[in-house]
Amino acid sequence: MIGVIASLVLLGTTAYFLNERYGWLSGASALPNYDYTPDEFTKLDLALYDKQKRKQLSYGMRKSEAEDIVGAATEEILTTKGNSPIEILRYEDGLAIGYRLDRAVSFQVTDVGGDDRFVTMRNIGFANGSGDPLVTYGLTPTSSEAGYLTYLFEKTGGDYQKLNEITNDRDRKLTTYLVSFKTENNKLVSFSISDMLFAQNVM
Repeated sequence: MIGVIASLVLLGTTAYFLNERYGWLSGASALPNYDYTPDEFTKLDLALYDKQKRKQLSYGMRKSEAEDIVGAATEEILTTKGNSPIEILRYEDGLAIGYRLDRAVSFQVTDVGGDDRFVTMRNIGFANGSGDPLVTYGLTPTSSEAGYLTYLFEKTGGDYQKLNEITNDRDRKLTTYLVSFKTENNKLVSFSISDMLFAQNVM
């Protein structure tokens, strides 16, 4: 009887830690749930999906909230000071997050030959071909040059509108966002999500 109880305790403990790491026992899906339309954008396009933890990393979330999901940073990439200090940290599995005033304003994922842990909310990751972003995000990116496919969209009121050209209007940098995909030799090698203020000052 004692042996049975010990086995159940061991099983329960193992299941708990597996669930904490991989989300196996949760009701969350291993894939992002987003009913998107190409060439149309929403707030969900400002997020990444962690397939390992089955959780969403969202633009504007606090650093502590992000690290509750992905764990502690492994390296400090950049830190700036001033009125709007920036901190860019590297995490496991090719993820880098940029923070401004302790809020996530940039996600960049680079192919490090792992298990494709992070994908966009439209389920684009390194398992996809270089042309797949055109199918899911739209056939006419705002910019497509030098190996990059970049989509810009602006928040106007409660909606997000795709932009057909890059804007340099300073007053719109905090309300304009981008999703960008880098390809090399017909292979997706990195993708990023940020606001234009971060992109023009750091990237």
